[in-house]
Amino acid sequence: MKIDRLQELKQKLTNEADLSQIWLFYMDHFADHPEFTELGEPAHNEYLDAVLHKSCQQMFGSAITITNFLLIYIAKHQFFHGPFQVEGRIGGLISNRTIPFSTGHYISLHRFWVQ
Repeated sequence: MKIDRLQELKQKLTNEADLSQIWLFYMDHFADHPEFTELGEPAHNEYLDAVLHKSCQQMFGSAITITNFLLIYIAKHQFFHGPFQVEGRIGGLISNRTIPFSTGHYISLHRFWVQ
C-alpha cells in the first residue's frame, strides 16, 4: 500500500463523476490493506451518520436500520472510511474531512455504496 495514493483518491472524490471508478481505486489501493485501517482510529461522526441514514432511507423508500457501521478516521489525512450493513446488504463509505461551520452547515465530500 502506498499512502501517497490517498491524495489521488481524494481528488477522485472531488472530481470523478463515475462512482465505480472511485470505488475500484479505493478497493485496489486501500481496502484490502490492514495497514491502511491501522492508520486510523474508530470514530463516531453524527453528520456522516445522518447523511448515510437519510440517503439509505431514500434509496430503500422506507424506514431502515444501519448496523455494523465501523467508521475509521485517519486524522493525519483527514479521511473517514468504513463498512456498514443496511437491510441485509453490505455497504461502504469513504469521505474527506467533514468541517462544521458556525452556521450549522458542513462541507465534505463523501461517497457510499450499497451492494
